[in-house]
Amino acid sequence: MGTTSPALRSARSVAIAVAVLAIRAPGHASEPTDLAAVREAIATAGAGWEAGPTAISAIPADQRTLLASAEPPGEWLETAAGDGEILEMGLPSRFDWRDRSGNFTTPIKDQGLCGSCWSFATVAVTESMMEIQTQEPRWDPDLSEQIPLSCTSGNCQTGGSAEVTLDFLMNQGTADESCLPYTGSDGVPCSAACDEWHDDPWRIESYQGVSNHGVAMKTRLLEGPLVIWMQTYDDLYCYTGGVYEHVSGGLVGGHYVVVVGWDDDDDSWIVKNSWGSDWGEDTYGVTGQRGWFRLRYGASGSQSYDALAIRAPSSLCTDDDGDGFSTCGDASSDA
Repeated sequence: MGTTSPALRSARSVAIAVAVLAIRAPGHASEPTDLAAVREAIATAGAGWEAGPTAISAIPADQRTLLASAEPPGEWLETAAGDGEILEMGLPSRFDWRDRSGNFTTPIKDQGLCGSCWSFATVAVTESMMEIQTQEPRWDPDLSEQIPLSCTSGNCQTGGSAEVTLDFLMNQGTADESCLPYTGSDGVPCSAACDEWHDDPWRIESYQGVSNHGVAMKTRLLEGPLVIWMQTYDDLYCYTGGVYEHVSGGLVGGHYVVVVGWDDDDDSWIVKNSWGSDWGEDTYGVTGQRGWFRLRYGASGSQSYDALAIRAPSSLCTDDDGDGFSTCGDASSDA
């Protein structure tokens, strides 16, 4: 497959943590974004974020609802017992996978007017874990989000679920972006993917529940980024920076994003979105690219941090020719 990495140390079965942050609040009908009202609400609430015109807020309200159409996590996840040791003490006050002697996240992507955030979030975590497992932050693997969109029951209109996507990534996997490029449409047939996908897919190994506690999320973040599900309100569309919390507008629906770190000084999670780089902020100026946001701990009334952990394939990097260097994909080392 086309995704390659420089010379790498042998790596085996490294844990990927994928979490779901369930933001629960009473439902309301979606309303058009009133920027002046949002700014007034921010000031009234003393909230620490800024609102302005964005590429997303400019989209008609009836169309941008597709950006928040993901199904919430199932009951099996909300009651799942965790595994692993919880680090009650010794956690740093700030942690960021974009700034760990390198950037272990991949560039911001754009799901377009399609409710495919569930595919983008799970694929983004897989891409990051490929870099973490190989300790190669410059790799920037680019995997296909279209394959889960075209080959599972998820779609652009009603979204998809974490369970279905993770089962698919475990049993079938995905391929490089070039195998089936993203179109923002669920009308592309699964059969359009390249033949190499079935022969040599990128897959996850397993997944299971993790303790539903904020400390547990931080502990898992030390291993890799987390997928989270959040209820999405209309005011998020005009977010331009700061620590987001809901202050104005109606509930639109659910959305999957990726937590890459936290900052206790800001009381916030550092989050990667899939709404393109014309929305959001370049949090702390680490990546030089917008598309990120900070989400206040417990924002929108959330008190539940429901998580699950998955593992990367044990065959991610191997030393097939016995020369002392391991490679990812089917290409030789270039270092």
